[in-house]
Amino acid sequence: MAIIIQWKGGNDAVTISDGDYIGFFGSNFGDSIILNAYQDRTYVTNINGTVNTGELPNIKYISNSAGSIGSGSAALTTFTQNQCTLHISLTSGSASRVQAIKLIAYSGSLTVGPAGELSAAGPANTSIVGFELGDTTWTVMSGSAQPLMLTPYSGAAGKITHDYYIGLSAQPQVSGINVNTSLALYAEWY
Repeated sequence: MAIIIQWKGGNDAVTISDGDYIGFFGSNFGDSIILNAYQDRTYVTNINGTVNTGELPNIKYISNSAGSIGSGSAALTTFTQNQCTLHISLTSGSASRVQAIKLIAYSGSLTVGPAGELSAAGPANTSIVGFELGDTTWTVMSGSAQPLMLTPYSGAAGKITHDYYIGLSAQPQVSGINVNTSLALYAEWY
């Protein structure tokens, strides 16, 4: 059974295609994030962060249970699908179930073990946090050891499309451009 995975902004206004990257910036596209602060804007871009392919909804980390989409802060549970950074959609040609689904932020290489498990180190020089719509707290995402665990769909009636809405926020921990953080989606479906 083939699964098609589509990445978009939570509001579905911008599609993230193969070869695109998610860029975290300061106040405007191309602006640096202040060291040890979180991003103010999120865009689809190229590997160097020099091409603006479209702005994604931005949720900035404020505290373990709150984020901001502008001024002020709100509990994570108040955010809507349209306000989430990402909408990841898994579609198959027939009803399916998904288990052990996780989003992994990592640096370096991603290896696949003999049982299909992923192994990767956490992001270098950057802290990535995320939450799935409905979560009450952010999760620190650090390689395969600390992924963002997503809701499985393992009920009696399978679905053709499984949708996930995710908020992401990034904090640089050293000065300079960081192009070494990647995201991987792992899922087991049946």
